[in-house]
Amino acid sequence: MSLDLKKKKILNNLSLAKKYQLLKKINNHIFSLKNLLTKENEYRGANTFLPSTKLLNNNKRFLLIYIVFFSFSPKNTLLHITDVWGNLKFRYSAGLVGVTGKQKKNRILVLTRLFNMLQRLKMTFLKNKPIALHLSNVKSYKYFIIKRLKKDFFIKVIKNYETYPYNGCRKKKRLHKRQRSKRKNG
Repeated sequence: MSLDLKKKKILNNLSLAKKYQLLKKINNHIFSLKNLLTKENEYRGANTFLPSTKLLNNNKRFLLIYIVFFSFSPKNTLLHITDVWGNLKFRYSAGLVGVTGKQKKNRILVLTRLFNMLQRLKMTFLKNKPIALHLSNVKSYKYFIIKRLKKDFFIKVIKNYETYPYNGCRKKKRLHKRQRSKRKNG
């Protein structure tokens, strides 16, 4: 039996109310699929400034290809390398480059080891590619980072994010409670 005969047999066995409900569900599904297609086309139209990967490989003058992100937390130093769309390519921290304990606060040591890791990556996929450099909470080390990276990489954009307050958001004064000494009844 062909597929059309099977469909006709199933439809003949259903009551009129069941057929109506089935057609209503089918129409709702068709309508939702059409909405998805129009939204996807609108999304593609809005994001025409992000070319496809084929265009990226052909066009050498594209603005950015990778983002190198340095982040200093109070106890650790992090390095993330992503592509323009936010897909993580590599991630390093102070612990991954062999620095542990209180040495993690020694930023120069950690940064030199991270730069050595970046030199190895430069040989593979960062060679002659435009990158953006994002710095988070690096304070005065930003000049050191920029100076070292400009020697080896083609940096197009530098962004600096400082999330720690310089001298704001002062903590409230703590009240010290007096302790009473117990009196001895005697």
